[in-house]
Amino acid sequence: MGRKYIAIDIDPRYVEITKENLEANNPTKINGCYVSTYLGKIATVRDKDWEEIKHALIVPEKVREVELEEIKIRRAIPAKTLIEYGVRT
Repeated sequence: MGRKYIAIDIDPRYVEITKENLEANNPTKINGCYVSTYLGKIATVRDKDWEEIKHALIVPEKVREVELEEIKIRRAIPAKTLIEYGVRT
């Protein structure tokens, strides 16, 4: 997912559940940059990746509308070259 974490749990079963969940999860990338998705839609973009992928996204102009309108991928850019997994266009 493009993140680095250390996790600790006292119960070995929960450690196994976490490992299974991480292995089952496929990261979503646009132009090689990780984005977080929820229910097949873009949820967040890492700050350090913004300049690399902003041209591929349609973002509401007014800041207050960002939470009301979803960020979409521009259709003029071939989705196959942008999306490596899981984001609906």
